[in-house]
Amino acid sequence: KYAGIVDPMRAVAFGNLGNLYGYDIKNQAQAEANYSRAIKNEPAVAYWYVQFAEYYRDVIKDNTKARVILDQAISAVPAEADELRKYKENFR
Repeated sequence: KYAGIVDPMRAVAFGNLGNLYGYDIKNQAQAEANYSRAIKNEPAVAYWYVQFAEYYRDVIKDNTKARVILDQAISAVPAEADELRKYKENFR
């Protein structure tokens, strides 16, 4: 949390908190808020969308939400759109 206070515009602290809350602490609201903040801070980085989508697939067991996040990534990161579309096929 401190890293997010010190540098609130960097995504890495929020992505890490998303993982911590999502996989370890099991707090869905905090996981979603932190993944969303990582994406907000670095919207052109596909990694954050993928992490969020994997959380929905692995923990929440909701491939529909995962695919929505990946659709957002495809729009936000056109340079990686083809690879993201292929990756999205794993979320059926």
